Amino acid sequence: MVGIVLLALLSSGFITAATDEAVWAAEYPTWSEVERARASENAAKTLVRQIQLQIAALTTKAEQAATIALEKGAKYEDADAKFQESAMRADKLLQQADTAASAAQESQIRVAQMTVAKSRVGGGDLTTALLANPGGAEDLLSRLGFADKIAQSSEAMFARAVRDRNAALALTNQADVARDERESLRADAERSLADAQEAADAADAALTTQTLHQTELEAQLSVLIDKRAATERDYTAGEAARAAERKARENAAGPAGLVADSGWAKPTSGRISSPFGYRVHPVYGTYRLHTGIDLAGGCNVPIYAATAGRVVYSGYYGSYGNWILIDHGNGVQTGYAHIVNGGRLVSRGQVVSAGQMIARTGTTGASTGCHLHFEVRPGGRAADPSPFMQNRGIALG
Repeated sequence: MVGIVLLALLSSGFITAATDEAVWAAEYPTWSEVERARASENAAKTLVRQIQLQIAALTTKAEQAATIALEKGAKYEDADAKFQESAMRADKLLQQADTAASAAQESQIRVAQMTVAKSRVGGGDLTTALLANPGGAEDLLSRLGFADKIAQSSEAMFARAVRDRNAALALTNQADVARDERESLRADAERSLADAQEAADAADAALTTQTLHQTELEAQLSVLIDKRAATERDYTAGEAARAAERKARENAAGPAGLVADSGWAKPTSGRISSPFGYRVHPVYGTYRLHTGIDLAGGCNVPIYAATAGRVVYSGYYGSYGNWILIDHGNGVQTGYAHIVNGGRLVSRGQVVSAGQMIARTGTTGASTGCHLHFEVRPGGRAADPSPFMQNRGIALG
């Protein structure tokens, strides 16, 4: 066995501190090896050193993976924020372009009507009209005066129609540019999401490996250092008890998880501490779009899936901290931010049901206190969650 060979080499002096990497890369010691090492002081010291190096290596790998996940998550947040801002600008310009196009069309109709009126009032040759009807000279001159006024009005109306048409064309061009920018930024955000999720998965895997092995290694280390008797059976029983306790906490039900007839549920309890819309960011102090609402119910409060769907992102997300994004089909997504470290209970690709507990509140990322930042994204674009959820029978806050 690799562990026994390493013990022999270490005790003989052929392996020094320079070979630490080889030591922690060895197979993790079994409880049988721990029991045998307890009988020899040198063997115990050697195994203690191996375990310490392996624990350090697990910690280092987890920290390195977490750092990469943080960097990728920050890039994902930046790309998505640019897309959300661009989407709002494009929507606004499209609305303005539609309004301007309607105004231009209305102006053109008025010019056409004025042209017809002018032709009816002032048309024909003046001399011919007077010879044909000498007694109607006064009436004719009156009509011509009215025609002159119509001509003046029509010129002004025509100038306005030209301005309205030009404004509509300019806004339409701006809207087209904004729409192209929006779609380009959407693609950037999607690529960043994929990169961030890959890094988050790697970080989760490293953390899982660390948790899986480090707990047992620390238990073995305690046995060797304290020189006390303990068996694998003792360790397994303790882990089972702790797992049962964690499961009980995760299954704790709360009023926020109740599912309405619409199939939707309130994501967590707490008052609305910050609504959707532009605001001065409480941490950065800049005026920016707040793409969701904040529900302040305290720390470690259960968070529930707003409705059934599939998890498309579970990991770190820049200033959002720990973040979960769920796709519910029909272009609708919901997001849950600032989750406590270790509080994400679902992973990418997992199917969740409405009202299922998926996390616990925290204050990770750019946050000033424990709360849930909750988002709804119809078509992938942030919308005000309050009316959206109200339409589904769920009152937030």
